[in-house]
Amino acid sequence: MVRLLHLIPHDGMGGVEIAARSMAAKPPRGCDFRLVFLAGGPIGGSASNILSSPFRSASNPLAHARVLRQVLRHPPDVAIFSLWRTVPVMLALKRLRPAIRLVYTLNNERTFHRVEATAAAAAVAAADEVWADSEATLGARLSPSFRGTSRTISFVSDRLPPVPAIPPVPRFVLWSRLSRQKRVDRAIDLIAQLVERGIDAEFDIYGPDDGERESLVAKASPLGHRIRFHGPVARSDLPSIARGASFFLLPSDMEGMAMSCVEAMQLGLVPVVTPAGEMGRYVMPGVSGVLIDPNDPAAATDRVMALLADPKAYAAIRSAAIARWADAPLYADDVSAAAVALAARRRPSS
Repeated sequence: MVRLLHLIPHDGMGGVEIAARSMAAKPPRGCDFRLVFLAGGPIGGSASNILSSPFRSASNPLAHARVLRQVLRHPPDVAIFSLWRTVPVMLALKRLRPAIRLVYTLNNERTFHRVEATAAAAAVAAADEVWADSEATLGARLSPSFRGTSRTISFVSDRLPPVPAIPPVPRFVLWSRLSRQKRVDRAIDLIAQLVERGIDAEFDIYGPDDGERESLVAKASPLGHRIRFHGPVARSDLPSIARGASFFLLPSDMEGMAMSCVEAMQLGLVPVVTPAGEMGRYVMPGVSGVLIDPNDPAAATDRVMALLADPKAYAAIRSAAIARWADAPLYADDVSAAAVALAARRRPSS
């Protein structure tokens, strides 16, 4: 039985948080798993293998000290650290308990600021292994001089059955943080272009504000009821959100695996996305989705209009999108297998 701990700053709607919660809910056999938060607790209720925090900020040094004491009291065989705010605990643990195998995860193809870049570089140097959500992330984040061990981990947390098929309609959805990198402004522009061409398009946007909602609401106001902002949504509500829609619209500047796109494809929505991160590898234009060229957005509008006019072509792309993830390994199984292998691996002699 491998004792495995995963530390994340706080809960949220990102791929890291969703995947970690899925493993806490159904730990695989052979793995004693604990999910630990630096700040706050889990969305949707706690469990015996989830350790919440009384602190509200993941940057509070007292929160870091508290978690470090917990880990030293009950040391795991393998400890996973995700997102840069967990790095101080990781570095302290490496010094105080060198026998614990340390993993740092990379979940986006770029860092957002200098502090994150510095922390991530220190974590990569200290880690026994580096795990990433995609080959795109590994290729973008690890330098050619990296000589450590790295691997990709499936972030497919579970299998979502597709919603009932319908003829294509100009209804678009998105569930995501409303952050600058997601470029929801581009999505609004695409809806506006469709409306200008006489298409009765609608766009429903779900997700917590990450600094962009006010400007996006202002940008969408000329389109009136066609664009609706709904705020955060529970993952269990995704099938009902997808039902009645035909397209998932995500024109990001940067991504890792883009788990919301994976979920949408599983549910039977045709993705209309930029080739950011791994989306450029798993969304095949004209086969399993529509790729947006940021330098030629009108071309994506043309492709969407063509699919609306051709139900047979739309159905073929929808089927390919669903099939793309039918046999993908699940996150919990991938993490468990990687942790068992890491725990059993001999350390190189010094």
